[in-house]
Amino acid sequence: MNFADFSFWWTLIVSGTVLLLVRRVAQSFNLWANRFDRVGLMVLSLTIFYVASQQSFFIFAIELVFNYAAVYLMQRSIGWKRTAIAGVTIAVDLVILIYFKYLDFIVREILGIAAAQATIDPANNLSFGLSNIPPGISFYTFQMVAFVVDSFRASDDKILRFVDYINFTSFFPQVVAGPIERRADLLPQMQSFRFQFSGSNFSQGMRWVILGLFMKLVLSDNLSPYVQVLEAKNAWIIWLSVYLFSFQIYFDFAGYSLIALGLAQILGVQLTLNFQTPYVSTNIQEFWRRWHISLSTWFRDYVYFPLGGSRVPWAAANLFTVFLISGLWHGAGWNFLFWGAYHGGLLVLHRYVAQPFSRVLRLSNFFGWMITFNLVTFGWLFFMESDIARMAAKLQALLTPAAYSLSNLKDLVAPVQRLSLGVIVGAAIAFLFVEHIATLRKLPHGYQLFLSSPVVRFLLALLILVSAKASSKFIYFSF
Repeated sequence: MNFADFSFWWTLIVSGTVLLLVRRVAQSFNLWANRFDRVGLMVLSLTIFYVASQQSFFIFAIELVFNYAAVYLMQRSIGWKRTAIAGVTIAVDLVILIYFKYLDFIVREILGIAAAQATIDPANNLSFGLSNIPPGISFYTFQMVAFVVDSFRASDDKILRFVDYINFTSFFPQVVAGPIERRADLLPQMQSFRFQFSGSNFSQGMRWVILGLFMKLVLSDNLSPYVQVLEAKNAWIIWLSVYLFSFQIYFDFAGYSLIALGLAQILGVQLTLNFQTPYVSTNIQEFWRRWHISLSTWFRDYVYFPLGGSRVPWAAANLFTVFLISGLWHGAGWNFLFWGAYHGGLLVLHRYVAQPFSRVLRLSNFFGWMITFNLVTFGWLFFMESDIARMAAKLQALLTPAAYSLSNLKDLVAPVQRLSLGVIVGAAIAFLFVEHIATLRKLPHGYQLFLSSPVVRFLLALLILVSAKASSKFIYFSF
């Protein structure tokens, strides 16, 4: 769901209004039982999903029915049958994900077939291009896989209702770009769901929504025009673009997550806080405890621990493998593999070299923060650059003294743009500084200081006045 697109809000308002009117009329004739609220939420979520992406909706619907039937049978089975059903279900889910997301990469890069030959299969008219990846398939596939695993492990085998499973997997605020919710956290809320709007839920939820929209439309989208991905010779511009992208992707994805959290809270549903001020981290391990939390914990619980975690002699290999897979999860390209390998290498170095070293030297938090932020920021170069040849040229430029010439420095930003860029960068830094203050005060979360009434009103005014003229889709919609 593109929260930055007016069509989403229009669909939500119209669909929600019709649903609530039907509910109100039915209640007046005593024709509406409480359990129908769950059906209403199901219809609302599926309607919004269908309008957002018909292609992804039908793929999602097929997976949803298949997974529910598999879990239903698994709950009625014991022994090897139960294990076999779980294994086959997970395998099918992953095969579907691989087909739609990675087939083009496998055909072109692994099998070496030219892109022109692999783009369209004349026999069935299927396109294998990246543009045809169904939006959200990585997120809802991982949520379904986790549900199968958690249901397999669960001691309570109370039969799952179809409507509750649909609501769990299709809850419209988070189905396309997370957070990736767990069975134990979200399913009970779906099973007991009621349309019980309260002033406190609406007020708190709207504060999260305004904060998230501010991060996306004011900070991220205003930074976006200055991120020059095509530049590969001017080292100054490359560095500027990488640092700006580090701000852009954070405000973009965290903004989406906060909007999702706010919409859910308006409905009385609690979602996972997917980001916890990651750019205040003083080491790379802390960064990954604060960045995209639902995905990090997913890989920890469903990949890292099953591989043996840190209890086995090859723990470092486990850690590195998890981040290679995490890189591939983000996209079908060598750059994402490089990015995953880069972070995997950083975490291995931190655990086995930096941690013992820091205990001896007792490095300051500021020094740790400075190193961590710059290492993470440099890693975004691999993430943002999908052209491997251009990535190599950029890395070469960064290591070439001539690329740092004064003439290149003059080309950094046109004079007319310097003031506007300075203002938006200053606003981004101020935002992160307030997050840091909240962290130092040990408030419930790093966004607490933004949620007071005066600050929210100020952010709303800025949202109205200085939102980017051209809003872009959320970055993580590509995954």
